Amino acid sequence: MRTILVVEDEYLAAIDLARQIIRVGFDVHCESMGLRAVEVAAGMDIEAAIVDIQLPDISGRDVVKELRKCGSVLPIIVCTAYASEHLQWACDAGLPIIQKPVDEGLLVTTLRRHLGQDRVRLI
Repeated sequence: MRTILVVEDEYLAAIDLARQIIRVGFDVHCESMGLRAVEVAAGMDIEAAIVDIQLPDISGRDVVKELRKCGSVLPIIVCTAYASEHLQWACDAGLPIIQKPVDEGLLVTTLRRHLGQDRVRLI
């Protein structure tokens, strides 16, 4: 299964990300709560995760930590509207960061870099 987990609590942002991901050939599973996303990831075969840093229940940083326990090589992309000074932890972990609103070209480039060029359709 070619599924990308989107962890995003803003409904319109999640819909926009899902639309973009579907266009490049993946299925999408969206979760608005970090703890639920971690539960889902533990029991689901996912290709990658896109994680917002500001979630209602736990931080995106904590979601990333928990996802790393499930699969240390799982590609994770951090998605945020916050300024870069709040993201040093993501930089230190070598995670790609995409600013909201998400630019479709940048998303495709980032997915191709982390999942392989042949696995992500060009739009």
